[in-house]
Amino acid sequence: MPEGVEKFLRETRPLGISDRWAERFWVQKKGRHEDALAGAKAFKATADEYGIWTAGLDEEAVESIMSGKVWIADARPGHPAVLGFRGKFHDASVCPSVMVRLVAVLVQVLLSSEHAVENGFCFVMDAEGIGWNNFSLDAERIYMSLFTSLPVRLTRIVTLNPSLLMRAMMNLMWPFIGTKMRERMVLRTSEQLGEVLHPDQHPEYLGGAIPSSPEAVLARIRASYRPWVTEEQLAALAAERSGAAGSGAAAASSEASA
Repeated sequence: MPEGVEKFLRETRPLGISDRWAERFWVQKKGRHEDALAGAKAFKATADEYGIWTAGLDEEAVESIMSGKVWIADARPGHPAVLGFRGKFHDASVCPSVMVRLVAVLVQVLLSSEHAVENGFCFVMDAEGIGWNNFSLDAERIYMSLFTSLPVRLTRIVTLNPSLLMRAMMNLMWPFIGTKMRERMVLRTSEQLGEVLHPDQHPEYLGGAIPSSPEAVLARIRASYRPWVTEEQLAALAAERSGAAGSGAAAASSEASA
């Protein structure tokens, strides 16, 4: 283990982050202790706010994956990993935190790729069919908060096949997006995907080799998913939820008796 890592892990363990993921912050910040610790604390704050600690392959996550609108591609030497969404995956009627927890699960899987921490990841949104019901400023704000707190660089946000409506939606979002994030955002057609992705990272539905069927994506995720937190933290969170549920039931029973 590189010098300094063990000291860093001793300081991140009280946050509840597993060593597996804490080491990603260390690598991302190139061993700069204070920067890595600040990154871990920022992630904890985001995780606490949106429930990412317990993000996993629950019923909601599996349902979203099986909708057929998610695909992922491992990093390649010199190329970032890819997290792709298709069409109407975004729905403003869905609680943004639910969607963010799913993204957190998918990013975990990408981080298991050999070159992911080094090369970062690329977020690809196929905007075909997207309308106003898929637009949520809250969701976009939460995504930005998540992306900037993860132990991996978001290298680029690619919007494929944007309609005039989608371009108008992006113009509405533009004032709320930081300068660095704007520089990472590009618009492309499906035919131009090769300009931003390695040829081996194109999904099947766009003529590539990366499996994009729901079954294949879910199998890939199940094979690589690991919780963000320690077993102890998971147990503590479960006990906390159980206690909260018990208190709520007791209060309801008391009110009914009264």
